[in-house]
Amino acid sequence: MTPDQEILEELKKINQQLAKQNHGLADSFLSGFLHTLGVLICYLIIIFAGLYFASKFNWTQILSQQFESIMSQVNWSKIVPVPTIKLN
Repeated sequence: MTPDQEILEELKKINQQLAKQNHGLADSFLSGFLHTLGVLICYLIIIFAGLYFASKFNWTQILSQQFESIMSQVNWSKIVPVPTIKLN
């Protein structure tokens, strides 16, 4: 093979590789888009499942009991002092 023929063969290989890469760009975009769409759908399913199970609990009763328990443990006389009024 002459050097010119070797150069032509190398150029053909490079052109084939570039053609594959250019075709791969659209495939890469599509696969990335579909991956993102799949992740978004999975997140939505997880969020809706969490909201569904959270709606089955009686949150107001649970939170009010916890709040009442915390408030009963507070020594209010130390936090809000009772003013003493001296009358002469």
